[in-house]
Amino acid sequence: MVFLIALIAATVFSSKTLKYLAPILTIVGISSSLALNFSSIDVNSQNMIKISSQNYNKASMSCETLDYIPKKAYVVKPILESHSVIQANKNLAIVQDQRSTSYNTVNYEIKSKNNISNLVLPNVYYPGMHVYVNNREVKIKQNQHQLMVVPVNSKSAKISVEYQKTKLQIISGCISLFTLIGMIIYLVFSKRKS
Repeated sequence: MVFLIALIAATVFSSKTLKYLAPILTIVGISSSLALNFSSIDVNSQNMIKISSQNYNKASMSCETLDYIPKKAYVVKPILESHSVIQANKNLAIVQDQRSTSYNTVNYEIKSKNNISNLVLPNVYYPGMHVYVNNREVKIKQNQHQLMVVPVNSKSAKISVEYQKTKLQIISGCISLFTLIGMIIYLVFSKRKS
């Protein structure tokens, strides 16, 4: 929407004396759409952290899959760094056979002698996270430390935690792509008029 307004305004005001107005309005349109993207993210202000030299070590991670953790997850940082399903579920008699990571995915294989109803995963929940248990997507709940809790209902499971782009990210990407294409078309046609 913002891009459309900027493009219409650029077309209306474009002339030889105002030849720089169209690119400026296009840039303003792009900036506005980016600002709209960042301002619409729902943030829990009480869970925000201010990175300073004193709390940097609390919030930063020393593993390859996470950069920073939310304040509520400070107490479970060792579990997050180790990716240990066993440590996250001390009350269950389970065995973690395997853990692997790939682009935007962490995979776990677990086994138990008893049926596992709910399992705490050593991963913090963020919007865009999806969990698959034995190739079926399951609903994610959160515990008090923002770790993911998923239903397993089995004695063994292959669990995949995947990050997928949210609708807002996809829409923002489309706006950026259309803006880029519009700028290229504008530049090509403005060069031909000259």
